[in-house]
Amino acid sequence: MARGIVKNWKQVLGYHFTSSSEDLQELIHEAIDILHTCELEVVSIVCDQGPTNQRLFKELNVTKDTPFFLHKSKKIFAMYDPPHLLKSVRNNLKNHGIFFEDKVASDEPRTCFADWSHIQKLYEMDSKKKICACRKLTKRHIEVSGLKKMNVKLAAQVLSHSVAAALNLYVGKEDFDSKASETAQFVYNMDKLFDSVNARSWKHEKKEMCALTENSDHVELWKETIPWIEKWHIRSSKTGKKIYAACKNGWLITLNAFIGISEVLLKKIKFILTGRFSQDALENTFASIRRRGGFRDNPDCNEFRHTIQKVIITNFFKQSINKNCQDDDAYNLIDFSSFNKKELVDIICSEDSASSEKDCAAENVPHVDSLHLNTLDSIEENVLSYIAGYFANKYFSFNDCNECLKLMVDEAKILANHTVLLYFKEYDISKSGLKWPTDNLFQYFVNLHECFSTNFDLFFKRNNISKKFQDVLSKVDIEFFNDHLQHKEKAHFFLFLLLLE
Repeated sequence: MARGIVKNWKQVLGYHFTSSSEDLQELIHEAIDILHTCELEVVSIVCDQGPTNQRLFKELNVTKDTPFFLHKSKKIFAMYDPPHLLKSVRNNLKNHGIFFEDKVASDEPRTCFADWSHIQKLYEMDSKKKICACRKLTKRHIEVSGLKKMNVKLAAQVLSHSVAAALNLYVGKEDFDSKASETAQFVYNMDKLFDSVNARSWKHEKKEMCALTENSDHVELWKETIPWIEKWHIRSSKTGKKIYAACKNGWLITLNAFIGISEVLLKKIKFILTGRFSQDALENTFASIRRRGGFRDNPDCNEFRHTIQKVIITNFFKQSINKNCQDDDAYNLIDFSSFNKKELVDIICSEDSASSEKDCAAENVPHVDSLHLNTLDSIEENVLSYIAGYFANKYFSFNDCNECLKLMVDEAKILANHTVLLYFKEYDISKSGLKWPTDNLFQYFVNLHECFSTNFDLFFKRNNISKKFQDVLSKVDIEFFNDHLQHKEKAHFFLFLLLLE
């Protein structure tokens, strides 16, 4: 398959059943020739780290120092698929743990250890909280086996900025192993690394996920990360012996390839979306083929030949929601479709007529002053503070008012017991879009949470849920806006409406 770098297109070139890397070499050179005859410039090849592909790289003399091969004197870069590398790192972390070097307050590096048990304990403790610091972290992320090992999303959500921030939060707030801060640092570094090779847009709140340009920090990050990865070492959790991890060499080849590609392409184009160098487009095509097989999702050669022709001709590239990789959003360079697909949308509008139940919902709401507040622990307070800041950020995209800003946002960003998570969540404290809530806004959300919890049984009933939310939660007043009555109703309505959404 060919994939566009400047334009977001993809095109199946052909298929071949092989188990030999010698056949692959011939096919790759043939494919490059075909694309050159179409006046398309080939910059790089990408593949996973299967044994056959690793042999191919060796035969092409692709190494971490020379991450390219020559095709008729033209340099073609070679790299491994970053999502596959991320999954491999996650698997090694889970199975063995990873030793790495890190600098602390001094300039002297120290040997640290990233331990999966810290992430597992984080999940076990956090999942018992009324409000979770890592709401996306589930049992599926921790008990990784079978097909779940192939799911990139699960790996990316574990090796994420949010998990690193939560680990640091628990180290400071709970009876948690202080060594977990080392695991947090490893996760944080991996999050930045993967973001930098998975950029899919020109701008993003995380600078690593912005497009690669001459002025961006991508190349500098890669050059700093390469020696960090070189010092990784992994020991068997059973024998203690040092083991070889293919993903380590894979990352070194891939990062050096990206550095070389940036030197070549940025002389011709203004920016590069690094996410287009993954093989998501190919994986999504395979997902379409497997999906068309119904229960026969592992087709033999004849079934594959028959199915791929239909997939290409009908342009039937709709992926399953449970696919293993991210949407590539690419269009096919050649569109074989000869028919228009009709989309049938059934709009069902129904209004509940249980007016007596609506009235009951409004009448039985306890006033905030009468609530017996359940004490939130420190972790839950931090999560609620983060949520309050998120709502404030949304509000100021709608209403730019200095008085509202003073009432809702702590611009000094004073570190308190309930703002530790915000501190660790910051990507760049000087440019961050995160809002730190004032104590009054934080307390408003504490009251909202208590009102919701107290009336949970009422919300649990199926009918008129939206109306019940409105009747119950609207009773929680934003009293701290009494000094700014001009926007009190607007602020109350906006925050409540966003909460309903």
